[in-house]
Amino acid sequence: MNCQEIKRLAEENFDFAVQTRRRFHAHPELSNQEHETTQYIIDQLEQLGIPYIRPAETGVIAVIRGKQPGKVLGIRADIDALPIQERNDVPYRSQNDGVMHACGHDAHAAELLATAKILWELRSQFRGTVKLIFQPAEEYFPSGALAMMAGGDLDDCGAIIGTHILTNLPVGKICVEAGGKMAASASVNIRVKGKGGHGGMPYQAVDAIVAAAAIIMNLQPLVSRELNFNDPAVVTIGTLEAGTGKNIIAEEAYMTGTLRYFNNDLIGQLETSIRRIAENTAAAYRAQAEVEIVPGLPAVVNDAELSRMSEAVAAELFGADALIRTERNAGCDDFAYYAQKAPILYAQIGAGNPEKYMEAWKAAGVKVIPVVASVALARRMERCGADAVVAEGTESGGHIGETTTMALVPQVVDAVKIPVIAAGGIADGRGIAAAFMLGARGVQMGTQFVVTKECNVHQNYKQALIKARDIDSRVTGRTPGHPVRVLRNAMVKEYLKKEQAGVPFEELEQLTLGALRKAVVDGDVTNGSVMAGQCASMAHEIMTCKELITKLTCETDKLIGGSGFYE
Repeated sequence: MNCQEIKRLAEENFDFAVQTRRRFHAHPELSNQEHETTQYIIDQLEQLGIPYIRPAETGVIAVIRGKQPGKVLGIRADIDALPIQERNDVPYRSQNDGVMHACGHDAHAAELLATAKILWELRSQFRGTVKLIFQPAEEYFPSGALAMMAGGDLDDCGAIIGTHILTNLPVGKICVEAGGKMAASASVNIRVKGKGGHGGMPYQAVDAIVAAAAIIMNLQPLVSRELNFNDPAVVTIGTLEAGTGKNIIAEEAYMTGTLRYFNNDLIGQLETSIRRIAENTAAAYRAQAEVEIVPGLPAVVNDAELSRMSEAVAAELFGADALIRTERNAGCDDFAYYAQKAPILYAQIGAGNPEKYMEAWKAAGVKVIPVVASVALARRMERCGADAVVAEGTESGGHIGETTTMALVPQVVDAVKIPVIAAGGIADGRGIAAAFMLGARGVQMGTQFVVTKECNVHQNYKQALIKARDIDSRVTGRTPGHPVRVLRNAMVKEYLKKEQAGVPFEELEQLTLGALRKAVVDGDVTNGSVMAGQCASMAHEIMTCKELITKLTCETDKLIGGSGFYE
């Protein structure tokens, strides 16, 4: 089993996944009511001959065994919908009034069914067992995950992975970084007891509202003054109920709130601090406070080793430029419970749909030519309506993929019907001629045009390119999933040293903040980011754009005569 085979089968099952997702979207069901959804999943599994178990009324676990015994991997997809009225005007809009797949669970379930088809076809090529967990009631508490764990025979899993699509991330991007990705939660309930009285004689009463207000205010410095800044948390009081009349001092006040945090061990400290603050503040106002902390979901914390393995596989499948880092999400997911059974990995997958923008651009007469670093992304852009694509190889400057221009261009040309423009490492007529021979209809050149009179980068930047040698190109950020090709300098040396030492991404990021501006605007080519392709050493002189284009055209004509390649 290899990555190319997996990619081929994924492409073959793309339409199946799309149609299945739309079918789920049109027939959403609330938590623990996913009867029709579950039956459809079972029907698909039975058609393929895949065995399954029913650990919960609306939960299913498919079991695919490889050719020989080995490790066991669990893959989870949630299948329930939300009590939301759909307003989207699409052919596959929800047919169930007041219920909608608004959180991507329709896509998760469809992805897992497509995965089942692929793994079933490949079962003779891998060792071990894969358990596909179609889980109900992710949106409900107590969670469906607990039900699946109780009856799903998951104790033998060596790892359990899950995915969540995010529309705020571009299609083709994936985040599998280690550490906390979704927050833990807890509910806060505080009852303040005072003594009622007349509003005109407050000295005869104990005002529960005043004490409650003081508690709310005193809770706010808890995060900034008592917690380690490496352990982010949020304390929110969302409701306050008190009083019976405008001239009556309230005898009781009742407030509720929520806690969000990423270190599962933090709940003890939070509870102790909240209880101390509430009780002591209330006492200062001659009142009493009763505090109840109700733990909710634990945090989703990606295992470091699983993250490392997943990043390597994702880079091989989609290119290193597909890997991204995302902000921590203060939302919760009951996928966290599976960590009680095995190390977990929660992958966040870009689902930002460019189609709506494509339509607007096309309506305005705009030509859309995205840059791609893989065949899969090129096909996606073609389906979305792109007029052409730029196939950019790893030789290019700035943010890069892993595939070379020589290898990438012909594969993209064979995969799409729209024109393909080659980019990456092209510096003269020889490179242009080679690109045409690979099937490209044009070329995109960056580094060579930086060294032109019309380009407004600092002269130091231009001179750095002119002086560059063939061995001066370096790639930073491979480990954190943000590979960038630059010319080596003091900043790059320090970055690579820290990267090799395994320092956190946040520390690496501090080195690069504003680094491009330093080089481009300020001319600091020692501490700035001098982005350049591997062909930088082929930029020998500063000339006008007209002079450069004339030179490139003449060089190309001498090699191919121009006929049949460009007009």
